[in-house]
Amino acid sequence: PKPCPQPGGLVAEPPSPPLALAVEEVSENSITLTWKAPEQPGKAVLDGYVVEICKDGSSEWKAVNQEPFLSTRYTIPDLGSGDKIHVRVTAVSATGTSVPATLEQPVLIREILQLPKIRMPRHLRETYLRRVGDAINIMIPFQGKPQPEVTWTKEGQPLDTKRVNIRTTARDTIFYIRQAERGDSGQYQLSVRIGGTEDKAVLDIRVVEPPGPPQNLKLVDVWGFNVALEWTPPVDNGNAEIKGYRVQKSDKKSGKWFTVLERCSRTSCTISDLIIGNTYSFRVFSENIC
Repeated sequence: PKPCPQPGGLVAEPPSPPLALAVEEVSENSITLTWKAPEQPGKAVLDGYVVEICKDGSSEWKAVNQEPFLSTRYTIPDLGSGDKIHVRVTAVSATGTSVPATLEQPVLIREILQLPKIRMPRHLRETYLRRVGDAINIMIPFQGKPQPEVTWTKEGQPLDTKRVNIRTTARDTIFYIRQAERGDSGQYQLSVRIGGTEDKAVLDIRVVEPPGPPQNLKLVDVWGFNVALEWTPPVDNGNAEIKGYRVQKSDKKSGKWFTVLERCSRTSCTISDLIIGNTYSFRVFSENIC
């Protein structure tokens, strides 16, 4: 249907595309799809959805339902085993038809005995921290029959095989870096796919090292038995949040260093209980998770 004219000559917008189109199940002769309602249904009430298919290699799209329906789940029957099918879904209202939501890949029509599923270990669901020089050796189990296709990317790009070694068996995939560098930090995407059915997971790795020294350490005041120090944060935080600063003093007579403050959260401090007449040196260390 064409967009309806509105009072004043304005044309109402059609709905926006359906969201999150995905394959729920594939059999030897059917596909079951799910999706979510459009973010913008338009000015008119949604009439429903139309599902269309196109065989791989063809450009002819064919509607599989004659009338729009309101369910966000649909099984396409009577497909040929072994065919590769492209699928798209449009939202329809009195104001027009949306741009289609389309599956990224064609679906191979064959029986899937077990849907692909990544079993991400609990400790890998949060940022995985390692120090520079450490080995990273991670095993992630998955399931799926027939044997799924397993792929890894880093922030959408192919992995650098000089840095990362991947070994995949029928039941798990192993991610290995011999000696971690800060450049290995980032988000790695794991995909386990059977035909058009896919499960995804993200592995967030951060490689850290001790931070650089604080900058611009100054003695800003001396009174009685006290001194006041100030400094600025380090230029290099070691790829991790600065947790605080450790402040030490040394008197000229002994030459030994003693810690007077730990995990100081500010970039200034006062050191007390000094001995009048002694000469002191002071130093400050930055500290992060290392």
